[in-house]
Amino acid sequence: MWLEFIVVILSFALVGGLVALAVQYYWLSKPKATRVKSPLASNNLMLYFIIGLFAVGGLGYGLITALDDGYTPSKTRIPSALRVETPSGEEINVNFYLDVLGQELVTSIDYGEFSVGETSALTFWVRNESPVNPWLTLDWENLNPADADQYITLSWDWVKLIDTWKAYPEDFSIYDAMLRCASNPADPIILARVEPGFNYEIETRTIVTVSSVNRPESQIVFRYRDSQNYYFAGLGAWGYKAAIGKVVNGVATRIAQSGNPNYVDIELNQWYDVKVRVSGNTFTCYIDGEALCVVEDSSIGYGDIGLRALYGEVYWDSFIVVDAFDLDNVIFQDYFVGSPIEVGTSRKVTFTVTSITAVPITEDDSWVFTFTTVVTAYETPREIKYPEPEP
Repeated sequence: MWLEFIVVILSFALVGGLVALAVQYYWLSKPKATRVKSPLASNNLMLYFIIGLFAVGGLGYGLITALDDGYTPSKTRIPSALRVETPSGEEINVNFYLDVLGQELVTSIDYGEFSVGETSALTFWVRNESPVNPWLTLDWENLNPADADQYITLSWDWVKLIDTWKAYPEDFSIYDAMLRCASNPADPIILARVEPGFNYEIETRTIVTVSSVNRPESQIVFRYRDSQNYYFAGLGAWGYKAAIGKVVNGVATRIAQSGNPNYVDIELNQWYDVKVRVSGNTFTCYIDGEALCVVEDSSIGYGDIGLRALYGEVYWDSFIVVDAFDLDNVIFQDYFVGSPIEVGTSRKVTFTVTSITAVPITEDDSWVFTFTTVVTAYETPREIKYPEPEP
């Protein structure tokens, strides 16, 4: 605080001195016969300059006082405890270390000091020392002051699309434990890192929140060979509530549909359960548990699976693939909470705190936030997304 105070005083004093010198120069430039006795003549110049200096100092102090309410300290310091917990009844042992070998245990994190708009990022190693492969989530508690989340944010880089997905454009990202796509007519597609075989069911839950041209679309992609050859099925294709299409040699063709055209059966900001069953060359599309259209086609024999969006902002909160003839056999699943950490392995993770807005004034030109960083380990990702028993 005092540094800024002194700077303001000296700045105003400099301006005052320059004004005094300008007046003195103007007085001396006049013909001697026409000069009037100047209050800034050499014998009085220093006296008036000192008086002006103190006056400007008072003005500077008044300015600092007037701006107190909007003043922002230059530094924020954030120490935090670190706690790993598990839901009751689960035998999971996950710990954080400074080194990959697991020799220096971490129980607290000091994010240091940084200014408004800056970030502090610290990297550790998380090691799974339990007999299962758990999923991890990040949260915080015991914030002090209680409204600390108005000034800072906490995040980590645990959830990465690259772990479970491939060949995706920048339109896709993870947002609040969901997959998000801000799409455009370029038809972005994301593909899962899995070989699904020939018989499977793909199920997802999706919502379209924004459609730039009132054409909400969210579809499942299957038997994807390349950008010119694949099948797709789901919500909004060709404007129907459910439809199945194919792209062969770059040409899109509708091969099945159900409902009314022109998107009249589809609502923005409404969640839909979408499922596609692939059984040999027979494809069935389900919306909210109802089989709406089915078709047989053999144009493309095999390929990848994934998702696509068009003309809007689309979210998916899960992507589950099971064997079409053994529904208990899960081939692939992603609840967009990251991939599990395998038994006996270590993985690097970075915690990041960002100072997002100005903080109140303090006497020592700093502000200290404290909180507990909480990492929770779960045996299944469903416990994270759906903590309450489903009806």
